[in-house]
Amino acid sequence: MRIQVVIYAAIAFLLITIVLFWRLFTPVADDRFVLAKGDFTLHYYSFTPYQAERITNGEIPLWNPYNYSGEPFAANIQRATFYPPRLLLIALFGSDWSLQSYMFEVALHYWLAAILMFIYIYIIMQRWEGALIGATVFAFGGYAVAYPMLQPSILAAGVWLPLVLTGLYMAMAYDSRKMLYGVSLAAIGLCLSILAGHPQTTIYVAYLSFAYWVWLGWQKKTRWLMRFIIGVGIVVGAVGLSAIQLLPALEFIQYTSRAEELSYSFNANGFHYNELIGFFIPTLGSWSPLYVGIVGLFFAGIVVYVEQQQARFWLLVSIVSLLLGLGGHYSFYDLFYVFNPFTHLFRQQERIALLIIFSIAMLASLGVHHYWERNNLKRSALRWAVVIFGGTSIAYLMAFLLENETYTLRLGFVLLNLTLLWLWLWWPKTSMSMASYGLLAILAFDLLTVGIQSGNFQPDQPKNRVQLPALLEQIDTTERFSWRIDGAAGLRGYGTLFNLQDIYGAGPLVLDTMISLYELPVDKFWEVLSVRYVTTTDILPSETDATLLGEAINEVGETYRLYELSNPRPIVHLVYDYRVADNRIFARQIMADNRVNLRELAVTAQPLPFELGGIRPSQGVDISYEFTTPEKLLINVSTPENALLTVSIPYYVGWQAMVNGKKVDIVETNAGLMGIPLRAGAEQQIVLTYRPQSYIWGRRLSLGTMSILFLMNIMSFSLQWYNSRQTTEEMA
Repeated sequence: MRIQVVIYAAIAFLLITIVLFWRLFTPVADDRFVLAKGDFTLHYYSFTPYQAERITNGEIPLWNPYNYSGEPFAANIQRATFYPPRLLLIALFGSDWSLQSYMFEVALHYWLAAILMFIYIYIIMQRWEGALIGATVFAFGGYAVAYPMLQPSILAAGVWLPLVLTGLYMAMAYDSRKMLYGVSLAAIGLCLSILAGHPQTTIYVAYLSFAYWVWLGWQKKTRWLMRFIIGVGIVVGAVGLSAIQLLPALEFIQYTSRAEELSYSFNANGFHYNELIGFFIPTLGSWSPLYVGIVGLFFAGIVVYVEQQQARFWLLVSIVSLLLGLGGHYSFYDLFYVFNPFTHLFRQQERIALLIIFSIAMLASLGVHHYWERNNLKRSALRWAVVIFGGTSIAYLMAFLLENETYTLRLGFVLLNLTLLWLWLWWPKTSMSMASYGLLAILAFDLLTVGIQSGNFQPDQPKNRVQLPALLEQIDTTERFSWRIDGAAGLRGYGTLFNLQDIYGAGPLVLDTMISLYELPVDKFWEVLSVRYVTTTDILPSETDATLLGEAINEVGETYRLYELSNPRPIVHLVYDYRVADNRIFARQIMADNRVNLRELAVTAQPLPFELGGIRPSQGVDISYEFTTPEKLLINVSTPENALLTVSIPYYVGWQAMVNGKKVDIVETNAGLMGIPLRAGAEQQIVLTYRPQSYIWGRRLSLGTMSILFLMNIMSFSLQWYNSRQTTEEMA
């Protein structure tokens, strides 16, 4: 592979990336745009400042106290806590991490997608002309600039697909000396896709990688044992490298419920039949996830006509992916739903457009390759372009006569691109390099025009940026770890962004403990979750002692009020009486009883190791606490009687309690929170820490796998270098 060619391509893709994203970073305020609010800000960006702050301070963000009353941050795979590109950018921006920093990460992935795709196609074809077109279709086509731009984990997880296939090709197509390099490369690519934080996209990457592994083995006639070793090596390497994320994530999923229940009717959504016209005609001003550009579609059609063997594989991939992308609109999806267990886990089947566009990008690159290789195709391509232009002109004329402005505009744009393509095909090509970059310019003009109008970009104005509502600015944050806020109506899931401990939050996965508590009467879960401030559109329960602090309108147009409860329960609190409930349903029934004072009595999932007196001592009780980090709570307690120390943090594996240097068991308390039994005594020190074994073992496995792969590759390289030197000396 010629490095010079890759450098030139990288510069070309950088220019395209700049054209697509320059308005996000321009210093001219009136020209500057931001990516649209919604999933981009709520589910993705709002968690990155917390991650950046913790990592910049040399800490691993294992726990997040601001979302859903507290949750394991690193274990939530969507947070991409250990994703290397994110870590590198955090190191670059440091404490200056901002919305612009995160948008830079998004833009960077488009450039990465183009480069990785270019290298992959260049390696398998040994020519760069088709690689330019295929890489541009993949990185800047309708799918990439549609919803993945606003859901960066989808984008990042799919970017590494070309790297996985490059490694597979090297392992299967080269001699055994290069097999280890290919296996390592594919394992790294699959690992990066996992760490990027969107399992559904990673599964699509795995689907295509498996199909490619089978097809390459058949095409190259690789021995079955060798195929097996390569496949197992890639899987083991990827799982080992990503164990630091996978083990905590697998543990976390066992204790969570989705915010919405997934069923066939909910999962089966996909493309509608009428959306398939998007292959040929873009939707200007909105998303066009199936649009690959006139150039991309034209050359993909050429190679299908040629019926080259490699093209048939990618054509089959595109057809199967499209059938799955139609979801429940076509019975093919039902087959997968019944027999493929992963299908039950994910909704929005149109996300498989990643594979549809990737396969068409491969077909387009093969088409350009054959165009330059076969002189007879040049004349045929010119004739096809004329026929297509004629048919589109007739369609445009009909739309014009019917006064259909939408299709007149869209077909006019297609005609413009067909004209440019026809001129390129007709123009004498004295320089292949100049002609190839000219074709790239036509494709880039087409795709960028559609992409810039996608609706993902909004003017950089206050209304298009997430800001703390003015009403909530009066909240006292000096002791924010001592209480929480019910931010359902005011914060609306942005607690982490504003460093406010919200009992609600953002993200599809919620700990079962929190789901359990939400079923209590509202004043009861305010009590056990230590709520001090309440934002609500409803009227407070009649006996609630609270002060109205103001009224405002939230971003969805609802009028809400902010209240401050008069006597909020501290996050750490002693009780001297308890009841036992062997399940959470029974526990909630006890807690919901109006005769039960939850300030004085707790409900535990098991008996305590000693009895409690049942009455709070009149004196001698003293308690103070401090969060040194979100994962470590120091508590000092003096109590003349046996007590239960209740802590309003979700009961979750990984939390450990030490009382005066001795480990004690944490008891599930109040239907999903933590309690620590304490015997009578003065000046007791309790240390509550969160350090899950899943993270510790995952880190060890990742570091171990990384070390093994590194040493094996160094040894392989050294052995090849030594053998090469010996051969040279013998010949001399």
